[in-house]
Amino acid sequence: MPELDVATKRVVSWMAMLLLLVSAWYVAVAWSYARGASGARIGRVAGDVDFQRELDWQLYELAHGYGLMRRVGDSSGWSSLVRLQRSAQPFRTLCGQWQSGEEIIPAVSFRQGDWLYQQWTHPGRPAAWNLATGEVVMAERLTVPDYGSGAVPSPADEPVFGRLGLSFADANRISFVDLARYVRPVPTFNDSCYVVHMSFWALYVLVLLGGLGVVVVSLVRRRRER
Repeated sequence: MPELDVATKRVVSWMAMLLLLVSAWYVAVAWSYARGASGARIGRVAGDVDFQRELDWQLYELAHGYGLMRRVGDSSGWSSLVRLQRSAQPFRTLCGQWQSGEEIIPAVSFRQGDWLYQQWTHPGRPAAWNLATGEVVMAERLTVPDYGSGAVPSPADEPVFGRLGLSFADANRISFVDLARYVRPVPTFNDSCYVVHMSFWALYVLVLLGGLGVVVVSLVRRRRER
């Protein structure tokens, strides 16, 4: 096999040093992310890497393969009921074991007994879910009222709520404190974690392809010179 010339060896050495620098940067950024930082600082420049934590979601495990999902830092009184799915490796280890699957109820606002339910229902869509049995009850209304005038939904609008005896009383409204009391947060795979790791993996690929390209060009040129 032809030996690399001095210039190519120098370029390969630079590429190796670049990989070491990228690796050190990767470890620092990934460590900052894992500790919950909102971003990472590079040198004297602040905010060079923004993790966009404000777009993260937190999953809370319920039962029967279901969970609640809410925006991190959101203290409003609603969450989405979703099916829980295990994330794929290696992100299960790097980012979190669970991710959201199918959305069952987009805005769970109330809990009465074992029933979790929403204020706004739509024909043919889930209206309530039973925490104890995992039963999903579909909406029985045939039309969607026009709330554009500012009218507030009433349990009377949804026949299934009347049949189950569910109300929109303030005592049944879910608060963040109540949510934290009867469900537990689970390690959640967020897009921000995916972006952090994939960005560096893409950078690794570019550096390696650049170094490989230099080596191939050098070998082809030396073979032609022979």
